[in-house]
Amino acid sequence: MLVCWLHKLYGYIPMFELVDFRLCLKGDGIWDILGYYDSKPHLVYICESEIEKCVDEIKFKIFNKAGSLNEKEVTVLSRLAVRTLVRLHEHCHALLHTCDFRGLIAPNHDWYISLKPEISEPLTEFIAFSIIQKSGCRFFQKIFEYIDDKAPKYYKKWTALRDLVKSKTGDSKTCYTFVPGIVKVARESSWENFNELKESIKDQWDDEVARVCIAYNIKF
Repeated sequence: MLVCWLHKLYGYIPMFELVDFRLCLKGDGIWDILGYYDSKPHLVYICESEIEKCVDEIKFKIFNKAGSLNEKEVTVLSRLAVRTLVRLHEHCHALLHTCDFRGLIAPNHDWYISLKPEISEPLTEFIAFSIIQKSGCRFFQKIFEYIDDKAPKYYKKWTALRDLVKSKTGDSKTCYTFVPGIVKVARESSWENFNELKESIKDQWDDEVARVCIAYNIKF
């Protein structure tokens, strides 16, 4: 559903997925507890038992105004939405690792595995947000915001990239168009901290970020 946008916009070839019904606490942030991406075998894992716990927590908080839906309908819709967003997050990790943006930007395995979570997670969240925003589905955006609010603080640094796009273009709704350029700059180094990456993206906006977007033939 949302993952297809990664292919449509960037040429990403989705990795194989495995659904795990055991407890699979892989990461320290909520997205990477609900699922995770394993870079060595190039596999996306979906942690179904953790997703069910999340659904039980959020279903009536998200749908509290949807009086026309019964409990079963709320549960089904919540499960679909959370699983869809978890899949998107983990496939955004895989995109960051493997996508060549239709031959424009060479992937770098050593670079990806060297990344600190403080770098990879905000980048991944920015890509996921860009796709959700592009989809125009307020329902997914609302659940994304709810779950993202429970993530560690460093995950939320993705908002600095959203704000940077807005400051450069006047409209944060164009975030998806700048993903190739931002990934191009990000792949130049492993980075000591996220602020260092953000400043490099800002400094190279005209020379690299915007240029790559033009070369990729995405219209602003």
